[in-house]
Amino acid sequence: MTNGTIPPPNLYPEGRWTNNKTWVEYLAESLNVDLRDMAFGGATADNNIVDNENESNSTLKQKYAIWSSVKTQIDYFIQNATQPDKYLTTYMIWIGGNDYRIIVEKNMTTKPETIIASMGESLTRLTTSVGARKFLIYNLPPLEIAPLIQTHFTADQQDQLKNLVEAHNAQLDVMVKNFSLNYRVTARVFDLYNLTNEILNDPEKYQFKNVKDPCLNYYDGIFTNNSGINDTFTTNNNVTVEHCEQADTYLFWDRLHPTASAHRLLADKIGEYLKSPDGYCLFNELCNLG
Repeated sequence: MTNGTIPPPNLYPEGRWTNNKTWVEYLAESLNVDLRDMAFGGATADNNIVDNENESNSTLKQKYAIWSSVKTQIDYFIQNATQPDKYLTTYMIWIGGNDYRIIVEKNMTTKPETIIASMGESLTRLTTSVGARKFLIYNLPPLEIAPLIQTHFTADQQDQLKNLVEAHNAQLDVMVKNFSLNYRVTARVFDLYNLTNEILNDPEKYQFKNVKDPCLNYYDGIFTNNSGINDTFTTNNNVTVEHCEQADTYLFWDRLHPTASAHRLLADKIGEYLKSPDGYCLFNELCNLG
């Protein structure tokens, strides 16, 4: 949709906001299953609640309207998708990070209850419209640890973001449990928050050497220099961007998005979860749903 210009293709391969494949691609490969990926960079839960105003070009915003929120992505999926086998299809949703970052950045009063309610409505629509029976929903990591937040948000804003994420995760657990009971489906929450904290507390266990700095000093048109960086790219705007030598040892590719190695680790952990007693029913068609 952007003709390969956003994000810059020499920094972000094939339109991904990372340096290689994303977690859902690694996961589909490891499980040997088909993948339909509706994710789009910058998306929110519902752009009628929180609109990503970082994209100021009105023509582009109209062009991306289908993909700019989970709500519109699901609308498009329902209208255009071939009816999937409800016992062989697992729906995975990970949303909220952009919402809360924008809420804090724009000093909005939107509360987690509103975001959670929107997510619940999206799950319900998938169940009632296409018969979805299996869901894996991801809670949010501690967003305040991202390099962009550390450098561009005040201490008070970082605390606010931390509190919003914690409230979101607590309310998400309750919503998903109630949804599962009310619609007699299998819905689980994958705990990304605690996994991220485990990585931060013991990076070497997960083969990371740097969990604080970005490998690539580019994000959202902002360029900086970092020590220990000795390779360069040139963007479409002919701006030279430096990046680290060993990206696979970094948690962050740029100042907001994880590296491919972090994506691969997440895929491995999700794969383990799907084989565990708690996640087993999400990946076994013979399992008793509900």
